[in-house]
Parts: sequence; structure tokens; C-alpha cells
Amino acid sequence: MLGSGISGQVKICTHRATGIKYALKSLSKRALPKDKLDRMKDEIRCMAYLDHPNILRIHEFFENKDVIYLILDLCRGGELLDRLHQQQGHHYSERVACKYIHTMLTAIAYCHANNVVHRDLKLENFLFENESPTSELKLIGTRRCRLNYFS
Repeated sequence: MLGSGISGQVKICTHRATGIKYALKSLSKRALPKDKLDRMKDEIRCMAYLDHPNILRIHEFFENKDVIYLILDLCRGGELLDRLHQQQGHHYSERVACKYIHTMLTAIAYCHANNVVHRDLKLENFLFENESPTSELKLIGTRRCRLNYFS
């Protein structure tokens, strides 16, 4: 298990044919009213539509009567906020900060170009793919994504 929260758990799963490891996120539907469940499904479809190297990819999603399952990119490097706190003086060099800001803005610009508004941008919603210092950042947070019909 990678983690758990109010809405469910995240575990590691492996694709049988390829051996590629993914994150399997389970979202409980039991306590959700129909309007919130419908909104959650819309947000999942919205995020599944996006395909960018710096946005957490939803490879597949399916459901049964109690749970929605999401097959996601596996990110084991932790949150950007946690890595920031691990830095000496709790800040990055200007060069590293510029790299991260560029990556973040590129992901956000891609969302906006595809009429998607994230609505919950914060350091905790950027994960590193792995623990390497050169790891890529990925924007996460499917629960606040929606189509922007006003552009």
C-alpha cells in the first residue's frame, strides 16, 4: 500500500503482460450522494483525457457498485512540498526553482489549452516520479479538475 485517505486507498499493481507497475487508487462510492458521484466521474473523465509528461496519467478506470478504481502513473518520489522542506534553508537554488516553475507552468498551460481548470494548485499536488534529484514532476489532483466552457 502506498497510502490511504478519506476517499480510499492507493496500492501498487502490476500489468500482467508487460510487468509495468502502476498505482491503483480505490475511491469509495458508498457515502457519496449522486450529484457528487456524477461530478467525480466527470472529473475522472476530464483527467483521463489529458496526456502530458508532467500530468499524472489515468491509464484506465472502472467501477463496481461500491468502488471506482483508477490505474495511474506510479510516482514514488514524494511531494514537491516535502522535498522543499528537506532542502537546506527550506528553499531551492534559483536554477532548480526555475526548472520546477517551468515544469509546473507547462503542465498548467497544457490544461488550459485543453479547456481544463485544475482549481487546487499547491505544492502538495505535484509529485516526483522517483527519488532521483533529476526526477520529473507530475501534476496530480483529479478531484478538482473540470472542463472550462467559458474560454
